[in-house]
Amino acid sequence: MSTTLTPPQPKELRIIREMWVPIFLNGECLAFAKALHRGLGWPIMGLMRDERIVHAAVKRPDDTFHDARGVVERDD
Repeated sequence: MSTTLTPPQPKELRIIREMWVPIFLNGECLAFAKALHRGLGWPIMGLMRDERIVHAAVKRPDDTFHDARGVVERDD
């Protein structure tokens, strides 16, 4: 089995932004990071507070991070 990621169409992007981004930023960020990791092979990174992961994303080859919002800087 192989997975191919294709760019979403404009209508799909609108749906993603309006419906799915809030879900993947509020409680399901690890699931989204796992999907990106499986599809792209980028390592999963966690933002830690004490000993708890409060947000997960993947680290891109250009040393930026990617979550449901798209590319995010380390400080974000």
